[in-house]
Amino acid sequence: MDISTALLTHQLDHLTTTLAEAFDDDGPPVAGALAGLDAGLAAAVTSYRGLQITLAEHDPPVVVSVFSHSRDQPDSGGRDGLVTSLRLPLTLLDPTFQTGSRIVFYAATRGAFVDLAADISYALTPSAGHPATNPAVTERGRPAPQHQVSVDADPPPTCPTTGITGLAEQATINHAVGVLTDRGHHPDDVDQTLRRQAAAPGLTPHAFAVRLLAELSHPHRPRAHDDDDG
Repeated sequence: MDISTALLTHQLDHLTTTLAEAFDDDGPPVAGALAGLDAGLAAAVTSYRGLQITLAEHDPPVVVSVFSHSRDQPDSGGRDGLVTSLRLPLTLLDPTFQTGSRIVFYAATRGAFVDLAADISYALTPSAGHPATNPAVTERGRPAPQHQVSVDADPPPTCPTTGITGLAEQATINHAVGVLTDRGHHPDDVDQTLRRQAAAPGLTPHAFAVRLLAELSHPHRPRAHDDDDG
């Protein structure tokens, strides 16, 4: 593993730690860690063009996209010049992340991520210092299929733009969680309580949260029914 890969691995560890705490009330800002990783990829892979982070812990998922680098290479058939991708499941860095949470890097030259994928895969095996008890790793010491570093598993986004989606929806859900806590639900269980109550009438957590919060504005309407495990 060369110096650039070691640096990228350190930056990935820093970013995932930041992401894991980002939705706490006093959580750290993500921008600095994200900028460091973005710059590291640009230095390591000449044709790197951007990244997309999906946090599957949230419903709907929170997706952070950064596409800030020059796209001066001719289009080789990909969208906006993007022709290859590298997927890194976040469970390889921290097993507490939900399966499906991932970082995907994009580049404008085919094969640009082949060597980096091999280096990162090697760096994140248990023998490189990551705990062998990681549930993302099989008994043979290799990542399970859904937790493997993958090249070209993700097609380029239709409109590669920088931004965040799902954050407003998550803020609404967090607000609703606070309402349920105020109604007597235990803080350790309240998130699952909200999702269970949402599933009963066939609503998404966000739709249920919107309905619950509407009760605060219209207190004379019938309340969303609380179950009895408060």
